[in-house]
Amino acid sequence: MMNMIGIALTALTLPGMWVMLLFAALAQWWEYWAYGTWMFSWWTLGACGAIALLGEIIEVVASAFGAAKFGGTRWGAVGSIVGTILGAVVGSFFLFPLGTILGAAIGAGGGALLCERHIGKRTWQDATKAGTGAAIGRLAASLVKTGLAITVAIILSVAAFVP
Repeated sequence: MMNMIGIALTALTLPGMWVMLLFAALAQWWEYWAYGTWMFSWWTLGACGAIALLGEIIEVVASAFGAAKFGGTRWGAVGSIVGTILGAVVGSFFLFPLGTILGAAIGAGGGALLCERHIGKRTWQDATKAGTGAAIGRLAASLVKTGLAITVAIILSVAAFVP
């Protein structure tokens, strides 16, 4: 059940993989306390932690990479990261949960566009390209991170029942 909740939270750009790992660690502790055995191998928990960390890195870097891939500068990358956070927060108040996902993408694009145009002194056309790249990168990051969350859920589910 917690794995399904974790996947849903990840899809909403929330820390769902970390929630899954927290509950796996609690189950690990409880199993040892109650029965003297480990539910998961420490390699399993470590691998899932590494996957979760990879997902966080991808999430932070993707919108900046998207902006750069479409011709953005360092300012566009910074603007896309700040825009992602602000967009996700503001979007959460409108049409939750879809607003969170779309808000993050729109925020990434808008942040890159504004920083490219006003700080980087780029043309509207170039700034718009960078903003589009940042938005595409952000949406791609959401899909990849949700895929990683599904992977963690499968690993933990199988490991819980297979000795």
